[in-house]
Amino acid sequence: MVLKRLFGILSKQDNEIGKITKETGFDVEVINIVKEVALHKQLQTYILDHNDQQTVGLFFLTYKEDAEYEVLGLQSELEHLGYLSYMSDSENDDNRKINILKGTDQFEILKLLQTNGDNHDISNSDVIARLKQWHNHYPFSII
Repeated sequence: MVLKRLFGILSKQDNEIGKITKETGFDVEVINIVKEVALHKQLQTYILDHNDQQTVGLFFLTYKEDAEYEVLGLQSELEHLGYLSYMSDSENDDNRKINILKGTDQFEILKLLQTNGDNHDISNSDVIARLKQWHNHYPFSII
């Protein structure tokens, strides 16, 4: 790798990893793990705005049938590195987004996405508080 850089020869993959690292601040190890799961799928960055703070994440699209398996695999690989993964809907009913964020508290996902029950006067903090209560009695993972 050092020789490649000395001579200005970087592979397309090295360039892509460098670009993602710069955009997200993610560790190279994390990006490599995600690329291994995503295979040939395109990795994209995104920004979540919450309370005047921006959180940068990474996502890729996958088939709906593969999404749960892939997100659970990523969770087991990334948790000890301080990263979260979860799935969300995409514009296409046949696909799901697999999202990766820096963090260790799975309930932070719900906070960033502002999950709520506004139609029933249930705030984001109410949802998180109730889920934490349930989690204390019946542990679960947000996928």
